[in-house]
Amino acid sequence: MLSVSVRLISYWENGERECSFDMLMAIADIFGVSTDYLLGKTEY
Repeated sequence: MLSVSVRLISYWENGERECSFDMLMAIADIFGVSTDYLLGKTEY
């Protein structure tokens, strides 16, 4: 859905790299949550 490699997702998860703002928006849309939620700023 994101057209990125599994390795890149692993880098994001492990804090080795950061995703772009556009990618953050795409991830939030896929999961139906806010970018604040993904960033740990809100509970919902």
